[in-house]
Amino acid sequence: MTAIDRFQAIFGWLLFLMLFSACSQDEFVQRQNYGRAQGSTYQVSYISTPGIDHQSSIDSLFLAVDMSLSAWEPNSSISKLNRGDTLFQKDERLWAVMDSAFLLWKESKGFFDISMGAVIHCWGFHRKTNAVPTDSALAQAMASSGWDKVHRKKDSLWLSEGAQLDVNGIAQGYTVDLIAQLLESRGVRHYMVEVGGELRCKGRNIDDKVWRIGIDKPTDEQLEDRLQRVLPLKDRALATSGNYRKFIEDPTTGRRHGHSIDPNTGRSTNDRLLSATVIAASATKADAWGTALMACGFKGAREWVQEQPGLEAYLIYTDKKGEWAEWFSPGFPR
Repeated sequence: MTAIDRFQAIFGWLLFLMLFSACSQDEFVQRQNYGRAQGSTYQVSYISTPGIDHQSSIDSLFLAVDMSLSAWEPNSSISKLNRGDTLFQKDERLWAVMDSAFLLWKESKGFFDISMGAVIHCWGFHRKTNAVPTDSALAQAMASSGWDKVHRKKDSLWLSEGAQLDVNGIAQGYTVDLIAQLLESRGVRHYMVEVGGELRCKGRNIDDKVWRIGIDKPTDEQLEDRLQRVLPLKDRALATSGNYRKFIEDPTTGRRHGHSIDPNTGRSTNDRLLSATVIAASATKADAWGTALMACGFKGAREWVQEQPGLEAYLIYTDKKGEWAEWFSPGFPR
């Protein structure tokens, strides 16, 4: 083969690779599915071939999760359980959440506790009545809380009288993981799944860039520039918890009581920690740890994050001057 022949062969091979690469890129699109679910919104973006759309499967999954975990669905498993019914047939999704919640309860030394449903209900954040519960009402709710009030035997599940479960601090993260598993089972390798602010990302977007995620400023005001930070997230999950949107304001004192409850006291934490953004391997874990960090306050949150392997966090808090300040764990992306 002459030098010219070799050049033509190499040039032809390079041209083929360039054309193949261009065609391959044209064969893929970034699909977006979005809507309302679980009292909030969701957005799912993924790379697929044209004509592939997982919207109906995702919506069906939301309905299935609601029938297991939604306190707003009167016929859901958790609603029946909280009404005092015994579940004689195993609900796989409810049991999976309970198993994860129990492990996270032990890891967080009790600061994440879904057995505190009676206390959460006593505070009534969902009712928005601005009525602070009395000491006697809280004492009664605390007496009805705790994992010793949760009973399982074979496939049956029931609660002690007056006990309730509250899975709001883990359900959305769990749902994100289920959607991610659904996409991966369909061969999707690049996606971003977000439900109510809890996220999980894998791979890259259609521009071959790492997914970038915005973190809201810790305020209930409607700001045009609402993002505190934007950060890259690859092959990890992220969740943010805060007290700035869900709270009770005492009409007498004007004091705000955030919805982060200390399981040790049953009372609002009222700490200078405004929000906790957690990165973990799963959205279930990130969601639960965000709740736990808010419950234990700024000082405790810093200590917990540095003790937990595979956990990174970004904390926004008020300093001694009353101004916003930030704290990052060593491995948190910036």
